[in-house]
Amino acid sequence: MKRRTAIQQLGIFSIGILSVPACTSESSVAVDTGFLDKNAYAFLEQLVNTVLPPPSIFIKTPEPTPTYIIKIIEHTSPPHQIDQFQEGLYAIKIALKKASNTSNITSEDIEQLYVKNQKEIAKNSNNLLSTQILHVLDTVKSLAIEHLITSEYFQTNHLDYQFIPTPFEACTNI
Repeated sequence: MKRRTAIQQLGIFSIGILSVPACTSESSVAVDTGFLDKNAYAFLEQLVNTVLPPPSIFIKTPEPTPTYIIKIIEHTSPPHQIDQFQEGLYAIKIALKKASNTSNITSEDIEQLYVKNQKEIAKNSNNLLSTQILHVLDTVKSLAIEHLITSEYFQTNHLDYQFIPTPFEACTNI
């Protein structure tokens, strides 16, 4: 009798394990917004999609570009620079709302904002807000391009890079 109940329990356990899904779907995976709130993250995402060329939107990467930017800033910057990044991002959002009444950001709007703040810094080098805005725009652009260039798609299709494991040429077949 003990053998029969052990086999029954093993069968029930196996069926239970097989009925549990192995992976989660992409829709249920939460996006890590890091030190930003959801509105600021959405704005950063919109800013990144404006800065990068359009084909990069369709390239699949392990993590979204805004998440990559947040992680890099979070892990490489001291707390006061993270606060400055948040303030600069908020200042960009306000400046773009003043410049255009639409919620869509265009590359022309960003270029005008960049040139305007460069001129303000040339007039007064102590202008902290303009410095933060330029720093955030430069940081977002450089990290977005870095994320695109280090993606598997870009490296395999444009740089002819072969990821590990590479073909191993040996005198003896293993």
